[in-house]
Amino acid sequence: GVGRFVDWLFQRHKRINKVFQELDAFYQHVIDDHLKPEGRKNPDIVSLMLDMIDKHGNEDSFKLNMDNLKAILMDVFLAGIDTSAVTMIWAMSELVRNPRVMKKAQEAILTTLGHKRERITEDDLDKVDYLKLIIKETFRLHPALPFIIPRETMSHIKIQGYDIPPKTQIQINVWTIGRDPKRWTDPEEFIPERFANSSVDFRGQHFELLPFG
Repeated sequence: GVGRFVDWLFQRHKRINKVFQELDAFYQHVIDDHLKPEGRKNPDIVSLMLDMIDKHGNEDSFKLNMDNLKAILMDVFLAGIDTSAVTMIWAMSELVRNPRVMKKAQEAILTTLGHKRERITEDDLDKVDYLKLIIKETFRLHPALPFIIPRETMSHIKIQGYDIPPKTQIQINVWTIGRDPKRWTDPEEFIPERFANSSVDFRGQHFELLPFG
């Protein structure tokens, strides 16, 4: 078609193929690292998929192979780039808009970690509770996606008086949930303290906060 002719004319297909080859080599490197004995010490999604291939790879009903695993890795990496960047931008924007919160966060970091730290690592989050409150409040007001990935019912279910037949696609509007005045006081305001002394987290156990579904 015309699209292929344009690609050929501008030699785009060569650049595209080069990018795919580089990505394939990168994902293969990730898999190879996990196949090494030392790569099994800290199991993650790649380890889980490799274990599934080892256990069920010869079964006719099992369709997962190394190419499928690379495709899953691509989804994980690409989906994590934009969503993480957008969430970070929103967090920084809210801190700029709310100097009180920024000042309190700075004081909490300096008090807990000291003045000589050049950067904060993931391990430091457990030490600075106020940062975790800021993260939760950012997820509440600015989820990476306004709707979580659609789910499909496997059988007839009834939820709060609503009958939902099987094979019904369900989408949850997490953006609206995070701003529901019935659930949150001053829902449009950025107030990290609302999560202080609260068990609500962002791991999907509390329906008030579902940034990841």
